[in-house]
Amino acid sequence: MKSRFMLLLFIAISLMILSSCVPFEKPQDRSHFILSEDGSPVSLALATSENSSLHFYWYECSDKNGSNPTLVSEDAIYTTSDFTQPKVLYIRGESRNDADSILESKLFYVAYTGLPCVNITTHSGAEITSKRDYVPASISIAGTSTPLDKTDITIKGRGSSSWLLMTKKSYTFKLEEKTKILGMAKGKKWALVANQIDLTKISNMYASYLGNNVFHAEVNGSSQWEPSMKAVNLIVNGEYRGIYTLSEVVKIDKKRIDIPDIAELTSSDEDLNHDGKTDLNDGGFVIECTRDSNGFSFTTLHGVTVDIKDPDLDEATGDWTREQIREHIRKKVNLLEQAIIGESATPFTDLIDLDSMVSWYLTNEFIANNEASFKSSCFLYYDPEYGKFVMGPNWDLDRGLTFRHADRSITVTGDSAIWYKHLIKDPVFIDAVKTTWNEKKEDLQDSFAVAISYSENIRIAAIMDTLRWDCDFHDADMVESWLNTRLDFMDFYINAL
Repeated sequence: MKSRFMLLLFIAISLMILSSCVPFEKPQDRSHFILSEDGSPVSLALATSENSSLHFYWYECSDKNGSNPTLVSEDAIYTTSDFTQPKVLYIRGESRNDADSILESKLFYVAYTGLPCVNITTHSGAEITSKRDYVPASISIAGTSTPLDKTDITIKGRGSSSWLLMTKKSYTFKLEEKTKILGMAKGKKWALVANQIDLTKISNMYASYLGNNVFHAEVNGSSQWEPSMKAVNLIVNGEYRGIYTLSEVVKIDKKRIDIPDIAELTSSDEDLNHDGKTDLNDGGFVIECTRDSNGFSFTTLHGVTVDIKDPDLDEATGDWTREQIREHIRKKVNLLEQAIIGESATPFTDLIDLDSMVSWYLTNEFIANNEASFKSSCFLYYDPEYGKFVMGPNWDLDRGLTFRHADRSITVTGDSAIWYKHLIKDPVFIDAVKTTWNEKKEDLQDSFAVAISYSENIRIAAIMDTLRWDCDFHDADMVESWLNTRLDFMDFYINAL
């Protein structure tokens, strides 16, 4: 009953948020959103442009409502000038008859954003409506020094509550072979994250930067992997969808989380943990602490919902069944939870990497990630060679930055994040948090310039996104103000622990 009430409460709150974030209905035909991929001129036409008996008028306007029109052409087809820099043009086209009656009037939003343009076309031409079933499609990327020629993919929707509640959808796609995209490491599986609820549109990218460059953890002698990501424009079946984050996904892979796959483990494989035998303790896996259960999941002794994210146990090829693997993971996570909460004599630092716990905490708490209290996308993985869990990486942090109050929000140690709720009272964890914070806060302040640069670089793309989805955009000035306020608050809060 309680879980049902909490679900209804979450849906109600989400709908309140979305009430200011609904599809924009002016113009109703979304083909009026036009992108110049590389700054080249764009030609605009009306449905009546081929009628030589009509008169045509093209106006450049000052805003999205078509205000202050200035006549720029009387040709049937209007071609813009080259875009010398990122810019949005508001162009209204009209056709009139000899009696000067308007037969057609359309407002075009035309932009060169400076970002890469990802173009996806489903083979059937139909919309992507399922987050379970992949559909065949093709992808190409233009407007960048590292373009991608048309390539076959399969694609599906992604997200849990966001897929159900958001009008702007996120996607996962898979290529036929590992491919390098926009300079990121080769991979088969990628994500296009909508970030509809993130009014800055940079929360994911900035969190990735913090994880890689400020609060980066040293795990078993090497830097922990954090996903790379790039801001892009997305077009699906010829329809402009807005600004997205194209990202590596959290997955077991030599170029991502480099651990042996527990679903492929056989008794003849190497004894990685040196206990004299090869068994399930020699296999690695990735899990997510979340409020939603999908596929192979379980609930811990203290009520944390855990999803087994990788490997896909339906594709297990090793010597152990998927049920045996799931039960092994469940027991291992429960042992970790008991150590964190203090219900066993084992120190939690014997079972999970402390640096990664601190890094993940500081990154998520600093950006005030609203879902970091084990609501969604709270990842950790088990490395059998290291013999410990590792917290992270940071991924899908679209409810950070200006989504929460900079001067008072505490997000990671809420009631639903029972592990961190206990850790924030543990002297070992507190000491590590204080030490890392005070060592890194100058680097953190320096990173504000990166966040501001991200915001400035995506500004035109974000403006187009606000036109498409009728949402606000928190620009570079708002981001800078929020970050400075958050730094002051966090410095006081952490040093007072």
